Amino acid sequence: IPSSITEINDSTFYNCSHLKKIIIPPSVESIKDKAFAFCSDLVDCQIPESVNSIESDVFAGCSKIEKVEIPPNVTKIENGTFADCKSLKVVVIPPSVKSIGKFAFKNCLSLEKIEIPSSVEFIGHNAFQGCCARDERNNAMLGLKEITLPKSLDVEDIGIPHDVKVNQF
Repeated sequence: IPSSITEINDSTFYNCSHLKKIIIPPSVESIKDKAFAFCSDLVDCQIPESVNSIESDVFAGCSKIEKVEIPPNVTKIENGTFADCKSLKVVVIPPSVKSIGKFAFKNCLSLEKIEIPSSVEFIGHNAFQGCCARDERNNAMLGLKEITLPKSLDVEDIGIPHDVKVNQF
């Protein structure tokens, strides 16, 4: 990506199935809808601190990405941003984030633990839907096991499965 680019447009790399790594230059401030959606081989995406907007479904279907650090100027994790990122193990959410959209982490089965900062005032419907399942062979839990979030948030509507340990502060 050239250093003169200030935003990555809608669907720019959509379905680039052989894209494995992307380094976004510090000139980029915004990543638009579905920019990297369904890049099924994407493992590493380095997002600079200059990014202040990551829109809906940006990484949806990136089934091999394992870790994402959300830059400190982002205030919202939009709808479906990480949906179907089945290998996502670690998400670092900065205290700048105020809201998490619906289905934001849907079907992230490798995400075992997540900490929601106290700055988050809203989590959309079913944000964590499908983040855990039972292994039919031995009845063991797979996926999300623990979530930590502010007491001010209503846990009923955000799709946290019953088997997940909820810590509120």
